[in-house]
Amino acid sequence: MINADDDFKLDANHAPTERQRRLIFAAASLAVFIFLLYANSLRDSWHFDDEGNIFPNKNIQMTELSWPQLSKSFHGASERRINRPAAYLSFALNYYFGGLNVFGYHLVNIFIHISASIFLFLFIREMLHLPLLRGRYGRHAHSIALLSAFLWASSPIQVSSVTYIVQRMTSMSAMFYIMAMFFYLKGRISDAIGKKIFYIALTIAAGLLSIGAKENALMLPFSLYLMDIILIQGADRATVGKNIRYAVLPLLLFIGLVVLCVDLSSMLDGYRFRPFSMAERLLTEPRVILFYISLLIYPATSRFTFLYDIDISKGLFEPATTLPAIIAVAVIVAAAFAMARRRPLISYCLIFFFLNHAIEGSFLPLEIIYEHRNYLPSMLLFVPIAVLVRDALLRFSGRKLLFATTAIAVASILVLQGVGVLTRNAIFENEFTLWADNAEKYPHLNRPHHNLGIAYYRMGFYPEAFLELKKALAAKTTTAAIEKKITHLCLAKLYLMWDNDEKAIAHLGQSMRLDPSYSEPYQVMAEIMIKKKRYDDAEKMIRRAICLRKGDDDFHLTYGKILIKKGEPERAVKQARIALLLNGEAKEAYGVISDAFKLKGNAEAARHFRELAEEKKR
Repeated sequence: MINADDDFKLDANHAPTERQRRLIFAAASLAVFIFLLYANSLRDSWHFDDEGNIFPNKNIQMTELSWPQLSKSFHGASERRINRPAAYLSFALNYYFGGLNVFGYHLVNIFIHISASIFLFLFIREMLHLPLLRGRYGRHAHSIALLSAFLWASSPIQVSSVTYIVQRMTSMSAMFYIMAMFFYLKGRISDAIGKKIFYIALTIAAGLLSIGAKENALMLPFSLYLMDIILIQGADRATVGKNIRYAVLPLLLFIGLVVLCVDLSSMLDGYRFRPFSMAERLLTEPRVILFYISLLIYPATSRFTFLYDIDISKGLFEPATTLPAIIAVAVIVAAAFAMARRRPLISYCLIFFFLNHAIEGSFLPLEIIYEHRNYLPSMLLFVPIAVLVRDALLRFSGRKLLFATTAIAVASILVLQGVGVLTRNAIFENEFTLWADNAEKYPHLNRPHHNLGIAYYRMGFYPEAFLELKKALAAKTTTAAIEKKITHLCLAKLYLMWDNDEKAIAHLGQSMRLDPSYSEPYQVMAEIMIKKKRYDDAEKMIRRAICLRKGDDDFHLTYGKILIKKGEPERAVKQARIALLLNGEAKEAYGVISDAFKLKGNAEAARHFRELAEEKKR
């Protein structure tokens, strides 16, 4: 059996106690509830940043359980540096067992969400039994913790962290984060030295895995430090003074490590590709934080989407809500610290929310808003709500109608949140459903129209794709005007399909002007030059594309075709062989080689490679 009093050790000689049965039932009910909510996401397609991070990423395409392939996955989508190794290793294992079948990736994401929810329940339950909180909450700690976990797990705001496959980075990091907090709490309150060492070791391991999934877990030491002061020691003047002294050296060490290990200047270079400055981002984030809180409190499905259109704050009074938002956030944070002694639970839950938004809501040149950023910060935000429900039920315990009304209201909230999750999972079903929803809710943004246009294009609805791409050109971007380079490229391909070379060339020129380092327009321009029999111009274009992006087999194949047209079979064969070295599945390379031998008058070799090309196609 699972023995909670003996640190969850297995004991087969005794039947579970009532307390243990309640723990098992709580964990099982959470697991079943969450699986039912997310079961309709198991076939949802890849989206957005899944491309680049997962399905074309050679680093995670593991074919054997060997150390070289396992360690290769630690680099994520990077060629050199190690990048979120825990998350990318999980993607590599998914690939090893199921290839690119989305079912397995979604199943793991759901399991992570279930695990995070269970550990959140265990942590809150353990927290409410701390000496400072036991008198007020201990009697109902189990119920408060379970309701908090249910409210958090069923919130529609979590969908983008669970159903959007690549955001496993967020959910996995949060899972290990809350595990670390639970283990720390167990070790901190234990009297036995052996148990303390054991739990601290687990805390460190879980913390490192959390950081290995996503870097915002660097706030874990601060969360633990403040939890110790506010919830364990008590936030009186003497305790705060003593702990501030102890914190100075670790804080200086942390700052030193950041200065030594992080190149802030190159990091801030990212603002070159944003339509906002660092100051504008800092001014805008308080409004974003308040918007996140509104989504958590009022999670209507109509208010959620993938990409949001948030006006950038140009100054304290532009827009007019900027200064009030800054004041509101400052007041809430100040109030949270001020009530640390009288209301430590509410204080810590509020501080935890703002603290864990600190990295992604800081000066870093990230996108302004993404709802998955709330997965970790919101973990404790439902605890005060669960406490209010407990208080209401206790107050109405002798008044059956009010008691029943409160209970039904809470159950209704869970049902409505669950319906919201199911609805949002359906929106994530494929690219068309996702971007059609986003374009309808935020019609002035570039990306939703652009991505909807691409979805139409892939479905063969070319007039509809053209209209959406035109809307994308007229809409505003969330990064910078450079973002429209891809929209121009897609329009060029459509015009090329419709034999309007002049319009295609005009859009390719716009794409090149927006980003001279963008390689793909040069390849498309080379194809147009082939069509116009301007082979020297075509060669210049494809050489430029290869120079800008080395290692693309398609570029070398195009170069080979140009060289065939120019009557240079030897050079054409060389380009085809390079394409095959880069991609063994580059079937068209055999066709180029066949054409080269035909040009050289070797009909037998030409026929052999043509047959090989046909065989590869099959």
